[in-house]
Amino acid sequence: FVVARLPTAEAFAPVERLQRFIVTNTVGMMLVFVAVLVFALRYLLRPLRHTALHADRMTQGELPLEPLPVIRDDEVGHVVVAFNRVLAKLMESRSDLEHMAHHDKLTGLPNRQLLADRMTRAFARAQRAPAQVAVLFLDLDGFKPVNDRLGHEAGDLVLREVARRLLAAVR
Repeated sequence: FVVARLPTAEAFAPVERLQRFIVTNTVGMMLVFVAVLVFALRYLLRPLRHTALHADRMTQGELPLEPLPVIRDDEVGHVVVAFNRVLAKLMESRSDLEHMAHHDKLTGLPNRQLLADRMTRAFARAQRAPAQVAVLFLDLDGFKPVNDRLGHEAGDLVLREVARRLLAAVR
């Protein structure tokens, strides 16, 4: 037997060097892995970020409301297609609401609000290019007794018929 006496620091030096080597390489590899992961995720999520930015600019009024281009056929593409469907429904609802705001529900004829808007435009156009504006006012004489005697349903029928005849006579 050979017995050698070594100080523990000297005996464990190779183990400590191995531990330092493992820790430094692990930290270095983790940094490289995180950097690659960040760049890969940025690359993969770029269309989604672009789509979100485009949609955000549309909601802020910087861009007109229009369907987004579908670039990829994956989850991002499916989200864009779904967004385009929601946007189409929104535009349809917006159009319906705009029509309801400017037209009478019963007759479909333009209401006072649309008349005021069109009159303002007509007066402005007449001032720019010297012209005149004519307004025809129509009153239904004897309409109140129809409502009083025959009821509101009959009055509604009369109003619809008058509206139909007016629309047939003018544009």
